Amino acid sequence: MNQTYSQDSFLSFIENIFTSSTGITFDHDQRNIILLKIEKHIRSLGLPSFQEYEKYFLKHPEQEKESLISILTVHHTSFFRNISHFNYIEQNIHDMVRAIMKSGRSELSVWSSACSFGHEVYSLALLLDYHLRRYHDTFTFRILGSDVDTLSLKIAQNGVYRTVQAEKIPGQYHQNHIIYGTGNAKGYIKISDKLKRKCHFKKHNLISDSMHDMFDLIFCRNVLIYFSESMQQEAISKMAKNLYPNGIIILGSSESLFKYPDMLESIGDSKYKIRDNKTKSLNEHEHKKNPNVYKLISGSQPSSFINQDTSYIAVLCKHKERMLLFRVHDIPSVSYDIKKAIKNHSFENYSVRYIALEREEKELRKKLLLSFDQTTGVSVNRRFDLNVSGRIFRTHSLIQENNQIKQNIKEKQEIITTTQERKIRVLVVDDSKTNQLIMKKLLPEMPGIEWVGEVLDPRDFSRISQELKPDVITLDMNMPHMNGCDILRQMKQSVWIPAIIVSSLGMEEGSAVFEALELGAFDYIQKPEKENLVSFSRLLEEKIRFASQHNRRSKKQHNTTQLSRTKIDLKKIIAIGSSTGGPTALKELLSSLTGEIPPIVIVQHIPPEFSRVLAERFNHLFPFTVREATDGDVLAANNVYIAPGGRQMYVTCGTSGKIFLKVKHDPPYGGFCPSVDVLFSSVADCLGKKAVGILLTGMGSDGAEGMAKMKRKGALTIAQSEESCVVFGMPKAAIALGAADKVCDISDIIPTISKLQSGS
Repeated sequence: MNQTYSQDSFLSFIENIFTSSTGITFDHDQRNIILLKIEKHIRSLGLPSFQEYEKYFLKHPEQEKESLISILTVHHTSFFRNISHFNYIEQNIHDMVRAIMKSGRSELSVWSSACSFGHEVYSLALLLDYHLRRYHDTFTFRILGSDVDTLSLKIAQNGVYRTVQAEKIPGQYHQNHIIYGTGNAKGYIKISDKLKRKCHFKKHNLISDSMHDMFDLIFCRNVLIYFSESMQQEAISKMAKNLYPNGIIILGSSESLFKYPDMLESIGDSKYKIRDNKTKSLNEHEHKKNPNVYKLISGSQPSSFINQDTSYIAVLCKHKERMLLFRVHDIPSVSYDIKKAIKNHSFENYSVRYIALEREEKELRKKLLLSFDQTTGVSVNRRFDLNVSGRIFRTHSLIQENNQIKQNIKEKQEIITTTQERKIRVLVVDDSKTNQLIMKKLLPEMPGIEWVGEVLDPRDFSRISQELKPDVITLDMNMPHMNGCDILRQMKQSVWIPAIIVSSLGMEEGSAVFEALELGAFDYIQKPEKENLVSFSRLLEEKIRFASQHNRRSKKQHNTTQLSRTKIDLKKIIAIGSSTGGPTALKELLSSLTGEIPPIVIVQHIPPEFSRVLAERFNHLFPFTVREATDGDVLAANNVYIAPGGRQMYVTCGTSGKIFLKVKHDPPYGGFCPSVDVLFSSVADCLGKKAVGILLTGMGSDGAEGMAKMKRKGALTIAQSEESCVVFGMPKAAIALGAADKVCDISDIIPTISKLQSGS
């Protein structure tokens, strides 16, 4: 595709259309993925360039708006996702019905906004039909599902899904309304027509469209996180007007309405109701009664306070000895009920005081910031704590006792410098008591590692992690109330702790695991069986040691906007090996390709079955085909082949000049199956100088010997640089052997290949 037209200009053009149509803002860290998705669509239209597509769009604006919305909106959904919200409805349905009937109505109305493919709508319908029939024979319900994506709504209206998706539907709901396909429809389920008649779907934009119906329940889960703050407020304001007096809005577990409290108040676990109009706002009344709570004054402020529209910060104090400074995003705004805010943040024993920075007091603000930087050395834009003595602050004085604070900072710095001498502190986040007992037994047996505590209810994670300050957490994926991805999103907003996913890793969970890795999880490992506790313990110990040394990669290192997309010649077949951090590195590497690509073969250390999930995930993202390799595959351009987990993959040359893949149930090599060394060695024997070998991030040394063999046979070999690796193990081993012709950051690997090919 002709790339002379500015990609930045084109992306701005698309973003303006997309955001104005949906309210969703672009994640610019995903710039290349966005461009690749659109490029795939442009190719399907037979257009040669971004510039030609812009002309095409202007001729077919409505049609193409629909296409862009379908291509670029997120559709991560499943039946009964976040089961705790459905449990809440089940536990409170009798009280809901009684309140509705008391108001003179006999129908419970539900709105599933951003319903995507309809899983949430039918989950609600299955639950309500079952429980209302049991308790309230004369009572009925209706559900409206809305979305901005017309294609998603068509799938929802059809109500046909893959059978594997039905596995998450609780057993009691299967009998009357889940129809299993036979013959040509085998492998699919259908929602019964009787249930579908109670579910209606319509196109609706939360920002630009008005909703005239009233509802008892509004589900708007994992939607607001994609909106700007002003659009969040607009959407919330509109939804609140569509709630009956006793109605409830339910958000995703990692979302909060603390910033928009004027009409809504929290009732716990991301659930909100309309604020009682009789409640006096804190801004008007509470500060007059309570001398410890000061009025908040809005105004401009330095960018170091994160939110440029407000000029206040909050301090929580306990026994006048501990101070927690919160970003504006983490605290309620002026009129919110402070006591509920503290309760929901699990700070019941803290009192609240506010510091007001008035618009006119510019010199005071400057003095305050300067004093803060000099006395603490800690940036204001993140949460932190300090032990101080005596009086902590007055209304217009953030810090007293400067010498004491300096001493505490010095002590903290001394502690940091001696972290290598103390044990690695591990917190286990898992709702299974059995797994907690296993981890509690195994961790203390690992030299230099200690178990410091457990989190059984993920809602307690923030509080417990702040108290225990672990170096590493092990994290289950499927838990009530919040899943592993919700925990990772929560940490992104506060204090990041390296996380190792320890999960059962079923196929149905595969997509969530890769989502967790993209959110920043360090690595994953399968939960142990009794017969493999020894090998599990050894592998977990290794991952914990690496994770404890691992800081979150900087935005520059993980920002795909830094990648230039490059076309490479089809002269050579590319072989890639990766392990820890590999899925994210592979995505960045493949994102940097454009135009036709040569055959690419990949070994990623991965559990059986998960290679297929990874291949399907990548195939959805890229304009070329990504598949799990099968025995006998003929390598072809524009195809990427990922070795199946638990099998060895070889490249072989046929007599007809074709190049084949062999996939065998051979034993592990060097402890790995699939093994990078096995793949690279076969590539060296078959292709010689007609190949390129790339070794990416990973623990250990797998691939180093194979890459050395490739180099001896004349292949071009490249190792990922330490700066861009999650774990500089495999590339480091190859470099030590002299096996790497080039050492490159992830963003420079494809451009380097292109330059070397054009110069050869």
